[in-house]
Amino acid sequence: MIDKKQIEILIRINGLTPTSAEADIKSVLAKAGYNDNDVVESLMILKGQKIEKSNKEDGLHKVFRKDGSLSSKEISQFLNIDISVDSVEPEIDIKKSYIRMILIILGIVAISTLLFTAAMYYYQIGIFHPAAATLYN
Repeated sequence: MIDKKQIEILIRINGLTPTSAEADIKSVLAKAGYNDNDVVESLMILKGQKIEKSNKEDGLHKVFRKDGSLSSKEISQFLNIDISVDSVEPEIDIKKSYIRMILIILGIVAISTLLFTAAMYYYQIGIFHPAAATLYN
C-alpha cells in the first residue's frame, strides 16, 4: 500500500510541494518508477480521497487462494515491472513418464525383495531355517 508520507517525501526531495501542479507530481512519480496505476493512486492519496478496493486485492485473492490464475498483466501490477509472458502449455511426454513410473515400481519391488530375503537370512526363517537345510541334502 502506498503511504502518504512516502509520497510527500519523494515530492519534497524533487523540489515540489504536495500542492504543486498535478502534471509536475505525475512526472516526478513516473521518474521514480511508479506505474500508471500507482501514479493515479498516489495522486488520490495526496488529495485525501478514499481508494476503493482495487484489482490488486482480487489478484492477491487469486494468488493465495489458488482458485484462479493470474494473467501476465496482473503479475506486472503486483511486481511493479513490465513483463510479457506467453501462455505456453508445457508438453508432457506420456511415454517417458510411463517408463519412469514402471522403473520406479520395479526398483521398489527389487529393494523390497532384497530386504525381505535379507531379513529371512538374518532371522533364519523359510529356506534359511536350519531344518530346511536338511531338505536339500
